[in-house]
Parts: sequence; C-alpha cells; structure tokens
Amino acid sequence: MKSLARLFLISGLIIAAFTACEKEEPLLGSNPIGGTIVDADGNVYNTVQIGDQVWTVENLRTTKYNNGSNIPNLTVPKDWAYAKSGAYCNYDNLEINADKYGRLYNWFAVSSGKLAPAGWRVATENDWVKLASYLSANRYLIDTTRLGSTVTKLICAKTNWPYSSLSGTPGMNPQYNNTTGFTGLPGGVRWGHGEFEYIGRYAYWWTSTQHSSDYARHRYIHNSTADLLWVPGHLKQCGFAVRLVKN
Repeated sequence: MKSLARLFLISGLIIAAFTACEKEEPLLGSNPIGGTIVDADGNVYNTVQIGDQVWTVENLRTTKYNNGSNIPNLTVPKDWAYAKSGAYCNYDNLEINADKYGRLYNWFAVSSGKLAPAGWRVATENDWVKLASYLSANRYLIDTTRLGSTVTKLICAKTNWPYSSLSGTPGMNPQYNNTTGFTGLPGGVRWGHGEFEYIGRYAYWWTSTQHSSDYARHRYIHNSTADLLWVPGHLKQCGFAVRLVKN
C-alpha cells in the first residue's frame, strides 16, 4: 500500500510539473481569455489575448458611435467618394457580408474616436507593429505544428482563404492557420471612389494612425502573402475593416 501511495504521489508531482510548464508558455489565441465586449448596437464580440495585447476576434459591426448616434450608411458610390465625415457600408451593400466579415468604415469614422466601447480603442499602427513583432519572435512556440509558421498563418482563419501554392501563406494548407485565434477573414475593400473589390482574397484593416491630411495607415493581407503588409497610406475615403484592442 505504501508503494502504491508513493506511486500516486510521484505521478501527481509529474503532472503538476507539466502543468506548471504549460502555464509558463505564452498565452496564445488557442487559450482565449473568455471575455466579451458589446458595441453600441448590442453586438457581442469575443476577445483573445496574444502576448500582452487583447484583441477582438471579429471585425467591428456597429452602425452607431459609442454615444448612441447613428453612423451614416452610404450605399451610393458618389456619396461614398465625396464623404468628409464618418460613414460605413457593407461589402456590395449586402447585410450578409457584414454578418460574416464585419462592416467597412471610412477613416473619418475611425478618427472620430467614437467607434470603440469604453476601455477599448481602434488598433493603432503601433498596436499592429507590436502584434506582428510578437508573432514573428514567437511563431514556433505558438504554432506547435511548426509547418510553415508565419505571421499571416498565425492570424488568418482556417476558412475562406483561396488556394495559394506559396508556402507559409494563408492559402497554403489553411488547416494550419489561426493558431492565435485572431481569425482574420478576407473581407475585401471599398476604394475611395466607391468601388468594392477583393472580397474572398484580401483583408484590409484601418489603423487609427494618420499619415497625412489625405491619407491614413492600414494593414492588409492577401492569400499569397506571409506577412502583414502595408503601404505609407491610403485615402481616408477608403472603406476598410476595423479591429479593437483593449486599453
């Protein structure tokens, strides 16, 4: 009986040791913090911790600012192109696309400072840089499959990305995507002149960081890229998705 008791004790210590090691690993998207937030429309968003940042798992869908006022929904290309204040749209003006991919906002809505619930913000350029840097530095810890682990594969959803023949891209072996739980989807873009493009191929996200009087910073991915891409800026009239970060 004493031998049996000692065996159980040793087994317990081994299990405890493994558990302690697991707790020391970075908190990854596969271990969501379980919190949710609610926007001014009552939409509920799951959140996930990646490194020391907490992000929403879905793109923003609100049609109201956090003070309760309505954000104009501009469906006509001319109205969208000439807007100088906050507006949103759904890709191809279809609500079904908003349900799946979130809504597209011009940068005037982003810069209003009223899109996010209290305690949250639209991700800044520095937030995106920090996310990419963390993922790049920890990609082999995060992706236990170690199969072509790249920044984009870590944050892109397992579904809706078209095939790519290039290793390490979200379109190659998508079953290995999304180890962080960020769940990036290719929701497309509405350009400044009002045309919709690239749904199912590209994901565009605004940052709240201005580049110049006419342009603002953003991040984007397409199915054959292994990194979060950027250009100096896009016209503020463009319609991109929005992700929130906890303050």
